[in-house]
Amino acid sequence: MSEKPQSGDKPAATEPTPKQAPLPRPSSAGAKVVVACKLPNGLVLHLDEMIEKTFPTPTGGTFTVKEAVRRPETVRVYGNAVPHGTIPDYLIVGGYALTPDVDKDFFDAWLAQNKSTMVVSNGLIFAYERSGDAADVAREKRSIRSGLEPLTPDSDPRTPRQIKTADEQKRRSA
Repeated sequence: MSEKPQSGDKPAATEPTPKQAPLPRPSSAGAKVVVACKLPNGLVLHLDEMIEKTFPTPTGGTFTVKEAVRRPETVRVYGNAVPHGTIPDYLIVGGYALTPDVDKDFFDAWLAQNKSTMVVSNGLIFAYERSGDAADVAREKRSIRSGLEPLTPDSDPRTPRQIKTADEQKRRSA
């Protein structure tokens, strides 16, 4: 007859073995910021961690390479495009979608890693601790264009000029 395992015994085959210890996640109890983003679809913010890997060479030596490894946590930042006829669950001020309750440490680290990107350097994404401050700055930066806005046929500099036919040019000049 087979023996039943006692309640305190666990079979060794069912215990998962962790491959790598998880990286620490940002704390939810820390300071929060309101992120303003002027991109239509928003962004998914990731953090990368630089690790060093050592490889052997054919001559018996080694060389070290730094490699960026993506951390598991992400933050979704809202975008300002919403389907026609719907009301978003978040504020849009001056063309900027405001995403509340983003971990300040996470956003500061992301900003440091992405300071040279066009999104950051052109002012398309920024953050403030108070939503009123973020809304005020978004109103001030209303005139900043991302280049991803819908076309307005009459006044948009991206709209191609209309090519006039020879008949139209003769009628206008006559």
